[in-house]
Amino acid sequence: MFASLWLALVLSSGQAVTAQSTAAAAIAQAPGPADCVPVLQTFVSKRQQEVRTPTGFTSDLAPAIARYSLVGTAAPAIAAPRWLNAPSDMKDMAMDGAVTLLEFTAHWCGPCRESYPGVNRLRQQYGPKGFRVVMVTRYWGYFSQDGEMERPLAAEEELKRDAGYFQGYHLDVPVAIGDQVTGNTGRDVNETNYKVSGIPQIHLIDKGGKIRLIMIGYDEANEPKLAAFIAKLVAEN
Repeated sequence: MFASLWLALVLSSGQAVTAQSTAAAAIAQAPGPADCVPVLQTFVSKRQQEVRTPTGFTSDLAPAIARYSLVGTAAPAIAAPRWLNAPSDMKDMAMDGAVTLLEFTAHWCGPCRESYPGVNRLRQQYGPKGFRVVMVTRYWGYFSQDGEMERPLAAEEELKRDAGYFQGYHLDVPVAIGDQVTGNTGRDVNETNYKVSGIPQIHLIDKGGKIRLIMIGYDEANEPKLAAFIAKLVAEN
């Protein structure tokens, strides 16, 4: 597997500092990474044999292992006090019933914006076949786009900016908008449930509500593979 190849390169070079990001990036290249957790665990095990202080190294990779361990598990419902492109009384959305691309995103995130054209292409191709897209973001207390910054920004104004932002990218899909997170210990419930690290973090969820793929970032070069995987999920009973 592509991830295994990259992992072998990391192990041979001994670059433990970049292990997590390299492994995660490699895993994100291949739809259906069922073996990603064993790959990461093997990496940890081998490094533990090579170094005398493995505890810190293990903890560095623990978030990635926890994240990719979600593959094959039930996708938690997305909960938010406000939504765009959804019923006004919407508070949560179950992740079963359709093949779903769930993307964690933010207005300030350049790589997120780069993912939108591909996401829209997938919607156009598979939307009529039972495929949907759901976006998840939250309040940040400011709005940043095209080099322009508005700070501070009241919640109701940020909501208006968010609505215009997603409309501008032709994303007329449900968008969950969580509250602003404050303090070092604050966490968004959806980000916690899905072990979100970098964004865009993308999950493919099957009709039964099971997480089948986790990607960090979006690479157009791999879009045909991603499309083929969506086609497979759409065809499943």
